[in-house]
Amino acid sequence: MGSLLYDMHLWTIRDDSTKIHSADSSCFKYADRSDNNYYKSSSDKVCYADERNTSWVLNNKKPFKLKSGIREMENLLSEQMVVFSKWRSPILYQMILSSSILINITINKEGGIDKINIDKSLVGKVMETLISADFNSRHLVAINVESNVAVVDFRKPLSFHSKINDPISSFIGKISNLEVQATTLQKRSVRHVQLSKDSNFLLIWWQHSSNEVHPWSPSSPDEDNHNIYMYSLKDGCSQRLFSMYSGSNPLRFTFRGTEGEVLYLGQEISSLISPLVRDQFETPVSKNILEYTLIGASNKKMKRKVNVISQVTCVGLIKELIIICFTNGNIQIFDLIRDQMEASTKVPFIPFIIEVHPDGAIFFTSNTRGVLQCFDIALNSIRLWNGECTETSGYILDLGQYFNRTLTLEDMQWCPRDLIDISKDVFPFSNRVIIRFQGGPLVLLRIFGGCYNNTGSIQPIHLTLEYLKSKNYNSIIRLLRLLNWSSDGHSILISLNASFNAVLRSRRSDDIIEKLLSLFYNPRVSIPQTIAEDYSEQVRDLSRRYFHHLLRRGRTGKAFQLAVDIEDYDLFMDLYHVATKYNYSDIADAALIKAHSIYESSSSLRNNHKIVKGNRVVSLNKKLKFRKLKLLFYL
Repeated sequence: MGSLLYDMHLWTIRDDSTKIHSADSSCFKYADRSDNNYYKSSSDKVCYADERNTSWVLNNKKPFKLKSGIREMENLLSEQMVVFSKWRSPILYQMILSSSILINITINKEGGIDKINIDKSLVGKVMETLISADFNSRHLVAINVESNVAVVDFRKPLSFHSKINDPISSFIGKISNLEVQATTLQKRSVRHVQLSKDSNFLLIWWQHSSNEVHPWSPSSPDEDNHNIYMYSLKDGCSQRLFSMYSGSNPLRFTFRGTEGEVLYLGQEISSLISPLVRDQFETPVSKNILEYTLIGASNKKMKRKVNVISQVTCVGLIKELIIICFTNGNIQIFDLIRDQMEASTKVPFIPFIIEVHPDGAIFFTSNTRGVLQCFDIALNSIRLWNGECTETSGYILDLGQYFNRTLTLEDMQWCPRDLIDISKDVFPFSNRVIIRFQGGPLVLLRIFGGCYNNTGSIQPIHLTLEYLKSKNYNSIIRLLRLLNWSSDGHSILISLNASFNAVLRSRRSDDIIEKLLSLFYNPRVSIPQTIAEDYSEQVRDLSRRYFHHLLRRGRTGKAFQLAVDIEDYDLFMDLYHVATKYNYSDIADAALIKAHSIYESSSSLRNNHKIVKGNRVVSLNKKLKFRKLKLLFYL
């Protein structure tokens, strides 16, 4: 069982909306210094917060007037819809409301608010009543309730790392409008906009229903039904690249690379009538299909369809793995390389959102009521611990227990790691996630990661060390098997060494060691030759240690099989002496023959630029002969 320590900060000053126990040192909210009741009932908690520089009392002094700023932000969130929210830096979080109000929140290391800047300079200058928006350093794209699209070009790129003092309207340059054709029925759908990371491409999409009735039109009837539009924003010009009808309900779009490639995940539900049923009460059989499509800027598509067990609610991406959540509570991991499901589990709620940690080792999933659970990428459940042995510590964290009203979750975002300068920011900013509820408030959840590399990151090595505390070796093997040696080789090797040493010390079953070594010799995804050369010597040393471990336990038969695959002269000689000691004449003779064969072959290969060092054959050009081990535990 692995666990992660957390604490929580509720950005609210409304006493009637929260119910936090005074002894709960893991959950903080703002209080008024004049509130003597709160101070007396939470004296230990206040002392605990003060010692850790955690803000619990708001300062309303100029120039920030933090108390007034939080009160105004809460009022705006309760009255208007948030159409855009995003981390801009490790200390800056931005939101755009439906009235075009921009809210900048500056966050300190302890998870509290240092400053709130409410910028109303965009009100009435772009559009009225926004329903969707995206915003980066070069462009602002917004859509209103009439499905009109406005693209705002800034005169110069915005900087989100410096202090925000000037209103955003002072940076506005050209404003252009885009025309997106759609039927009257499609205009009722909420449209979504998404800018690429380099600001060169714009994607507009919306959901469609399989029961839509499209009116007849004498011109371009197909184009009127399109629900995906791609635009180029290069050189300050808005040019449509293509539009298409998805055929399935979009679930997620992700830009890949700089050439406008879009990874599209959609849900297709088709009703099939069984040919065996012939009466008038024929029952349609629902067939759920997850569509995975890579769309290029020239509308070239590479499509793949996957049959799934139920209707999909949300999806997440971790490199070549897709996390799929279903309406029946099931969560599955689909491998795009092997084209098969790798793991499966079930949660006691219907997942609404998936948010993957920037390190790619864990993810959060939650329903619409704020019931949250944490998993690693192998779907091993991770316990969320608040530092106390209370009912709030467990595999499921119910955020609704801290509020007096029913909440509706809207969004959840980790602080991206690419925004963090590791050389300057030693604090684990990437372990902070902001959870936003409809009508407010905002909740910041801090996860305290490992201290292996002094960055507090949550990587496979840190989860491995957590699992080793409880000797949960099967969880380690499942986790490492889903990693790729090409991209995570260093983490796998460190985790493999730590697990291997722990198993040897604990005198566990040999099956665990064999499964650990099979991560390299029989991997889930084939290892490129160049990558294999980088790690083969270290794994080979572990195999030799396992060989001598088998000899000490008298398992000469399996030791002989392992020595055949390693093909080291000294291993066969060691096996020969041990087998002779125990009167295993057959194994002793076979080991001596193999040792003699290796010695003779090494002598004949000296003319082919090979030498013998320490009774081991080493190639001068370091080209290793790589093959699968033939041990029984690898089969």
